Amino acid sequence: MRPDLTGRGNGVAFLEAGLAFIMDRYAPKQIELAVATFNERAIRLYTKSGFLPVERFQQATNGGSYEFLKMRLQPIHSTEPFPKSISR
Repeated sequence: MRPDLTGRGNGVAFLEAGLAFIMDRYAPKQIELAVATFNERAIRLYTKSGFLPVERFQQATNGGSYEFLKMRLQPIHSTEPFPKSISR
């Protein structure tokens, strides 16, 4: 999401639209992402959407080294649309 659009309560809809596309197009058994640990707002969103922490690691990026958190979602396969199947 573009930085100027963050903080407006659109994160869940944005993430769920992306997850629905991934599920419809690729039907993966799991989805993994990495997020900088300082990005607490994103981590809350991913956790709320069903992602679980897997591991922490250091990554060189943007001229520095930062800690990242790998998170994983194992979709629940059902007849419901993907976002509703992961709602908690």
